[in-house]
Amino acid sequence: MGNVKWHLSNYYADMWFNMAGLESSPAAYAAAGGLGVAAFSLGLISWRTVDIAGDAINSYGKLFGIAHSLFLLLSLYQMSAGLFSGPPAYMQIVTSLILAAAFFYYSRK
Repeated sequence: MGNVKWHLSNYYADMWFNMAGLESSPAAYAAAGGLGVAAFSLGLISWRTVDIAGDAINSYGKLFGIAHSLFLLLSLYQMSAGLFSGPPAYMQIVTSLILAAAFFYYSRK
């Protein structure tokens, strides 16, 4: 069963790399894993911010709006440089736009 899980995880990783126009390799898997942990962590902090920010919620909202805007700019730069393209890139742009806009909109006073 472990061999099936390994095969499926490599197949799906290769599928995402191919859709983005990237070549899969052990280094790419490591970089993608690091990015995945960073994205998950940012999502977790974003989710819990409402509970822990208290009166500083507007400042947190602006901060996370800036962070998602930076992700958006990075994605646009990487696409313009031809580093990646396709559905993963478009999904990153749409997600960053929605989150940045929502954080800026809801953090205004």
